[in-house]
Amino acid sequence: MFVADMATASAKFKVGNPEDSETQIGPINNEKQYKHVCNMLNKAKNEGAVVAGEFTVPVPDSEGFYINPTILTGHNDMYVAQEEIFGPVVVAIPFKDEADAIRIANESRFGLAGAVWTKDVGRAHRVAKQIKAGTFWINGYKTINVSSPFGGYGESGYGRSSGLEALREYSEVKSVWVETAENPLVNFGYGAQEK
Repeated sequence: MFVADMATASAKFKVGNPEDSETQIGPINNEKQYKHVCNMLNKAKNEGAVVAGEFTVPVPDSEGFYINPTILTGHNDMYVAQEEIFGPVVVAIPFKDEADAIRIANESRFGLAGAVWTKDVGRAHRVAKQIKAGTFWINGYKTINVSSPFGGYGESGYGRSSGLEALREYSEVKSVWVETAENPLVNFGYGAQEK
């Protein structure tokens, strides 16, 4: 039911030229990435994934690399479920319960971001705490603020961008102490200095 509803909703997105104000999803950034996404989708089909609809879409009067929002269902061992896609693709993996969903999410060596949608705020925070991802959204996705750190866990990303944590990437911590007392109370075991 969830996957069918998601596929129906995603089919309503307008894929097209980003200069068109009606467009909701523009092209893939470059041909290499477009081929990467298409290859991953084809490999997923070969591994038994069920694909909701056709994933490539021609856009009239355009030379861009367009892919429809694509919903895949299958198992967590599929290549597409274990790699970062960076395309308009969702891989839906069935799970038994909350613990199973968390286990599945954490089986990847990547952990850039994650999200959960639920009316149960306690459950949402419990899940967020256990998912190994650098950014996690509750009842939303892709809301970002420059003051909040962004980056992944595991093999996702290369540290943090934005926020105080990003500044720390370019800093070395050093403690500098200046004794200003004429007769210091602490001599670090060296005894009193002669005058």
